[in-house]
Amino acid sequence: MNFNCLPTAISSLPHKEVDRACKIVLDYLPEIPVWPQLPAVGFMENMYVQYSEKLPCLVVDGQKKKIYFKTAGDITAALEKFYEKVIADDFEYFKISHTYSAGFYGFISAIKSLDKQRLDGIRYIKGQITGPISFGLTVTDENNRAIFYNEQFTDVIVNNCIMKAKWQIKKLREIHGPINIIIFIDEPYMASFGSSFVALNKGDVSNCLRKVVDAIRSESAIAGIHCCGNTDWTVLIDSGVDIISFDAYNYVESVSLYPARLKNFLNEGKVLAWGIIPSSAEVVQETKESLVERFNKGIGLFTAKGFDRNQLFSQCLITPSCGAGSLSVDNAEKVLKLNKEVSGELRKSFKL
Repeated sequence: MNFNCLPTAISSLPHKEVDRACKIVLDYLPEIPVWPQLPAVGFMENMYVQYSEKLPCLVVDGQKKKIYFKTAGDITAALEKFYEKVIADDFEYFKISHTYSAGFYGFISAIKSLDKQRLDGIRYIKGQITGPISFGLTVTDENNRAIFYNEQFTDVIVNNCIMKAKWQIKKLREIHGPINIIIFIDEPYMASFGSSFVALNKGDVSNCLRKVVDAIRSESAIAGIHCCGNTDWTVLIDSGVDIISFDAYNYVESVSLYPARLKNFLNEGKVLAWGIIPSSAEVVQETKESLVERFNKGIGLFTAKGFDRNQLFSQCLITPSCGAGSLSVDNAEKVLKLNKEVSGELRKSFKL
């Protein structure tokens, strides 16, 4: 896949005004727009709550701003209903409703209102889910134990991710004919993988991710995984994913430590999404020029290890390092503006 340094984004924005958020996305990401997650709109748009709708045995406590699983007692009927819907491929049952994502529905409306020229300029549409590892290690049972360690619910979480992804692909594809869809599996918790606090088997993690990746690809969509910290990048490679999205502003050196595996990854036609725009307060001190320089230094780390420069540029997306939902609105908009400018400068300099 040759994205040739086109810009896209990790989804979260701090806006409370849905229309403004969607306009910014479409203005700064005209070729690969992403529907915005808007946690400032309300608790239901939190990245874990947003994908929890219809999960069996889940308790949503809006007052305490917490969700958890109630696993005690007879839960057979709840699990049976869940799996009946999974087996039936009942995508609509697993939809993300307007209550859980004003950004998703605002985005669809905004795209449908575009004129033909702008609509035809869209090459891909990007959606996302919170991945099974991060969801399972963040959301707990009633005893504050991470639900991922409950084998009965690990499979539930994976299947929920699969169905939420498939539903998105179906809905996003309705926007504009047979458009290409990208779904990112957001896995911030993978930054803790291998630490003493996270007791997970490498193979189990890769297998969970692979199930979601395979489901996305079975719908003729492109699967990406985003991790905004350092991790064992071979785990993501082993998932069979099409795009690995990483924080290139802070962690490019750690990613370059796996040259053999990444060369194979790229030689299979897969893509690195370089998160070169900081999604932090550091953005105020950066310019298009400083970030292009930083990106080129990162490219230099790879070419010094035998990577082909042309391949790195062609099999590349330009993104922010992570979501911008924790920033001020002004800084978040600067992140997306710089993202577009850096992409444009790289494409111009490399004649893409």
